[in-house]
Amino acid sequence: MTQPLKVPVGTRVTTPSGEEGDIIEALGRDGTAPYRVKYADGREFVWTPPPDYALGDEPAPENAPLP
Repeated sequence: MTQPLKVPVGTRVTTPSGEEGDIIEALGRDGTAPYRVKYADGREFVWTPPPDYALGDEPAPENAPLP
């Protein structure tokens, strides 16, 4: 049986609206979905990752240093 995905608090995600926000709280059991996401303008959204979501799927911020 596979373990439920745990996306760490502080992770930047892109929500279905195409906006980026930061996970500020895990609402599911043991740190799993759904997650409370906060946009830069202060709005909040409850987000559940799609079934094919994998950590690392998010684009890097424009100002991120190159590896």
